[in-house]
Amino acid sequence: MTHSPTKPHHATSKRVMVTTQNYHGEMLDGMRHGTGTYVFSNPFFRYTGEYENNQRHGRGVLLLGDGSSYDGEFERGEIKGRGCKRWSDGSTYIGEFHMGEMHGYGLYVGTNGEKYEGEMCSNRRHGQGKLIRKDGGQFEGTFVNHKYHGPGVLKDSQQNMWTGVWNRGGLCGEGKMEGSNGDTYDGEFLDDKRHGTGTYFNALSRVTYSGSWEADVSPESPSGMILRAVHHSGNDAVPFANNRLVLPKCQQMKVTIDLVRKVEQQPVQHTDEEKQALAEQRLQKIMEESKSKKKKAKDLPTIEDIREQIEIEDTQTKLVDTFTGAESGRTLCITFYKLPPTEDEKKRGKKGAAAAAKEKAQEKERAEREKQKELERLERERAKAEMAEKGTGTPPESTRSGTTVVSVVSEHLIPPGAEPVGWIADWETASQPNTPHSTAPSDKSALSKTKRGTKKATIQPSDTESVLSHDQLVYKHTTIVDKGRGVFANLFMQRHMETGHYILVVEDDTPNLANTTDLKKLAPVSIHVVIGW
Repeated sequence: MTHSPTKPHHATSKRVMVTTQNYHGEMLDGMRHGTGTYVFSNPFFRYTGEYENNQRHGRGVLLLGDGSSYDGEFERGEIKGRGCKRWSDGSTYIGEFHMGEMHGYGLYVGTNGEKYEGEMCSNRRHGQGKLIRKDGGQFEGTFVNHKYHGPGVLKDSQQNMWTGVWNRGGLCGEGKMEGSNGDTYDGEFLDDKRHGTGTYFNALSRVTYSGSWEADVSPESPSGMILRAVHHSGNDAVPFANNRLVLPKCQQMKVTIDLVRKVEQQPVQHTDEEKQALAEQRLQKIMEESKSKKKKAKDLPTIEDIREQIEIEDTQTKLVDTFTGAESGRTLCITFYKLPPTEDEKKRGKKGAAAAAKEKAQEKERAEREKQKELERLERERAKAEMAEKGTGTPPESTRSGTTVVSVVSEHLIPPGAEPVGWIADWETASQPNTPHSTAPSDKSALSKTKRGTKKATIQPSDTESVLSHDQLVYKHTTIVDKGRGVFANLFMQRHMETGHYILVVEDDTPNLANTTDLKKLAPVSIHVVIGW
């Protein structure tokens, strides 16, 4: 560094060593000039180093009474240039200074674990730099006045990472979050919180939410489920009301479930004519329902009572279930339970008991015939193969041996009083035995569907062990929600389900929901299904 003295010296001037009360060192023309040590009148300061024209100028060491020190460059009495400052607690800064302050590029290391390397301005982080916080987190990017401001990457002590643009310490605008547990968010932020539009993926539950956010809250998240549609064999839609529907006897169903959220609906202001018409409609419906329940006329509301209720409704907001397609990835499962018949149904059933018994006997007889035919066919094929091997020709049809019929019963937890009704999956989608010598039937007709959760398959003796060790009967059929909708397609019910009442239960079976705060388990949906009434 080149220093310009404030006063020229004559060639004949000579430096001399002097000792005074406060100073010991070189002097020139009565001024401190050269190397020396100066102790200030208040003993808080002590300086040893270079002087020029009575000012600290050049390299020197300044000791302070609080235990801190500075070792570096001075210019015209001020700390300026490169140097090292140490504090009494052991913290250090090595870098550039200006007018006694950390200013320029430098490295600060604190005893509490904090470390910063980058640009400084007036003792504050300002410009490009990398900060390692005392908690182990770190930020690399742009600082303004000691705060994150501008593009940067932040990692916390758990290695969760945020990438984006900061504004006065908070992440704002477009950004991305990557959690150490696999969670991700890509979208808009405001003051470090998800705010605006973005997509969040929860790794534990495998659920994706894509929609709006408000201060880290997802207002479009579902709060429940509703039945949207039911189709039976032939893709015919089945009408339903109040989660109750009537089905003909069928072997295949498709059930569609929608995820919904509560939305506040403003009241509708009806005119007097509309109120009167609406009241008459409601009264008509109440009267029709009362006939089936044998209610007395005196127990029914009057049309004036209904009008008064409508007027109250016109002043109140309502929370209504509204479809939300923001989520994908939830796992839904469906189960079918048979309910015991009511007393009225038992009475009505007596009339057709004889016909039902006859039909049941005929069905049993048909099943036995089919079973016998299958056994005979398999035996003929086996004997034919043996004769072909020996070259003796085709065996007589009456020969039968070597066929095993195995019944596999699936265990399932069911509510008291309800009998489970099995769902039979296609062979292509059913779980197959893992044993190498096991072979699934090539023809779906080989799978015979029977009552009360039992299935029978005709198999060879060598396959008996593997089939018995692996249950292929599905009671809980599952599906994955896509954009707010779950579809249970191609559900095969047991053949010839009995006439009666059933409960179809749809549950949220998404894994690990208890371990996440962003998602909650949805309440199950119970649907009353009547078959054949």
